[in-house]
Amino acid sequence: MAFRYPPSSPLTPAQVEVMYDALIAQHPVLPTSRDLLSDFLEDICKLLPAENSVKIRAVFEKHLTIGKGNQDIAPLLDRLCQQLEPIGAGPLIRRYGLRAQSEVMSMAAGIQASLDQGRQSLRVVFIATKPYFQVLREAQALQDQGITCALLCLDHIPAAMRPGFDAAFVSVTDGIRNPTVLTEMISHLNVDIFHVQCWMWSYYLARATIERKRKAKVVCEVYDFTSVYAPRNVLAQNWPREVVDTDLGMEKYLCLNADAVIHRYHPDIDDELRERHGGLTRTFHAQPWPAADVTPRNPAKLSDRDGILRMVYAGGILEKEGCPAELFPIRTMPRTFRCFLEQGFHIDLLHDPHRPLATSDGAAEYLALAEEFPGFRLVDGVPPDRLPEALSVYDFGIVVTHIDRDVLQVGPGLMRGAVGTKVFAYIEAGIPSVVCREYEYTAWLVEHHGLGIALETAELETAGTRLRALDRGEIAASILAFNETHNMSREIPKLVSLYQEITAG
Repeated sequence: MAFRYPPSSPLTPAQVEVMYDALIAQHPVLPTSRDLLSDFLEDICKLLPAENSVKIRAVFEKHLTIGKGNQDIAPLLDRLCQQLEPIGAGPLIRRYGLRAQSEVMSMAAGIQASLDQGRQSLRVVFIATKPYFQVLREAQALQDQGITCALLCLDHIPAAMRPGFDAAFVSVTDGIRNPTVLTEMISHLNVDIFHVQCWMWSYYLARATIERKRKAKVVCEVYDFTSVYAPRNVLAQNWPREVVDTDLGMEKYLCLNADAVIHRYHPDIDDELRERHGGLTRTFHAQPWPAADVTPRNPAKLSDRDGILRMVYAGGILEKEGCPAELFPIRTMPRTFRCFLEQGFHIDLLHDPHRPLATSDGAAEYLALAEEFPGFRLVDGVPPDRLPEALSVYDFGIVVTHIDRDVLQVGPGLMRGAVGTKVFAYIEAGIPSVVCREYEYTAWLVEHHGLGIALETAELETAGTRLRALDRGEIAASILAFNETHNMSREIPKLVSLYQEITAG
C-alpha cells in the first residue's frame, strides 16, 4: 500500500503553536448541546431568506447525524457567525455565546458538586477521548481505595457499556465532542488530579489540561508515544505533516510539563524519551492490570463439544484506507488467521465494542475469510464486565501476527518495549496468550510468567503441533497465580501513592 503524502520538512515551533491554538480555539458560540444548537439555528434562520434557512438546517443536521457530531459543528458555526455578523446578527451571536458559557459553567458546577459530596479523599477527574477498559478498571479500583473519580470524555460511551461507568464514577459527562467545551469545563473545576488519557493525535488534550488545571496536578497516561511508534518522516507520509508535527510537539510538552507520565512500555524507553525531548518528568510504569476476582475457574470450553481448539482475537479491524502495512503490523492479521485456520483451529474475532462491525469499512477481507472458512466468525464485542466470561470459553487468545521486517517501518523502541494490551484481557479471562516474539517485552512478559507462548513469524505456519502440545492446565494455573499478585486491586495502591506524593509536593 502506497503512502498518501510525499516527504516533507517539519513544521517550525511557531507553526506548531498555530496548529495547537486552532485545536482549542475559542468559538463565538460553543456547541455545548443539541438544544442550544437548535435554538441558535432557529433564531438565526429568522434573519435569513427561507431558501437559505432550509440549506443551513440541512447542512447542520447532516453533520450531527453522520459526522463526528459537535466536533464537526464548531467550524461550521464559526463560518456562519462570520458571515452573519455584518448583516446585524452580532447581538444574537453574543447572546448565545453567553448562554453557551453559562451551560459550560452549569455542567462544571454539577461535576464539582458530585466530587465534593462527602469528600474524604482525593478528587480525580479522568479526561479521555474514548474511555477504553483501562480507564474503567482504574476508576473501579480507585473507588475501592476511597478515591472519588469523575469522567469527561469527547466520545459517547455506548449504551451497553454505560452502567459500568456510572457505577465507577460519581459523574460521567460523555459525548462532549468539542475540545473547546472540554477545556472550558476543565478551567472551572477545582480538583486534586486530572488523569489524562493520552493517545496518538490527541496529546493536545494533555497540554490544554496542564494550562487550565488551576491548583490540580496532571497525570498523563500515554498509550503510545508518537515519537516511539515510528520515525517522523515515515509518519508524515501517512498523515498530514501538520497533524504529525503538532502531535510530536505536544508529546514533548507533556513529557516536560506533566506532573507525572504513566506508560506501559519497558522502563528503558524513558532514556529514549529523555534524550529526544531534552528532559523527562517523573514516570510511572503500569500495565492494564486485570481486575481482581473475575477470572472464571474451570470454565466450559467451546472445544469440549468437538475437540477443535478455539482461538479468539479481541480487538478492532483496521479501516480500509490510511492503515498501510508499513505502519500497522496487524494489517497482516487476515494472513495470520488463515494460517491458523488451515492448521485446523477455529477463530472468533471479538470486535471492539466502541466500534460495531457494521460501522467498519475494513471488514470485507474478514467477511471473505468467514465465507471460506466456517470456523471463522466475526462477533461484536461486549462490555468490560462481560469480557472475562466471554473470552474464557476459548483455548487461546491471539496477539500474534506476521511481521515482515522488509515492509514494517515502525520504530525500534516500539518493537523492543511495547506491550500488547490484549494480553491482559486474556490474562483476566484465564486463557493462554499467543504473542509475537518480535515484540520483545511482550514476549518476555508472557514467557517469564508462564502466561502463554511467543512465536516468531517464521514459526507460524507450523505452530499447530506446538500449540496443541502445550499444557494449558499448567498455563491456567500460572495465570491465576499472576492474577493474585498483579491484579488491579493489588497494583492500584501504587497509583494512589503517586497521586499523594505529587499533590503533597
